[in-house]
Amino acid sequence: MGRGRKLETFEDYSRALKGKYGLGEGKDYKPWLRVQDVKSKGVRSQIYGRKTQRVHHLLSSIESQLFYLSEFSDSVIDIREQFLLLPLNYTQKIAKVIGVEHVMVN
Repeated sequence: MGRGRKLETFEDYSRALKGKYGLGEGKDYKPWLRVQDVKSKGVRSQIYGRKTQRVHHLLSSIESQLFYLSEFSDSVIDIREQFLLLPLNYTQKIAKVIGVEHVMVN
């Protein structure tokens, strides 16, 4: 796969948000992480979704299985993989409650 986006600094995150990654609905949704953004020896898939009319970026076989369940479920109307959790202070509070260290970006 080609070289993906770099997400190492606050500026990288700001640029990705300005590019509307992790935002949108249906065919206009752009996943926060794409398969080309993540180095992995595991299973990564790009699967076209009929429900959303776009390619989905899935980073594991479990994500692919859940995608297929969602794609063929009548109760699911939209599928958004690699969804960005914002605002940041909420994720920091969640990390504190469950007792894990929150990731820091320089």
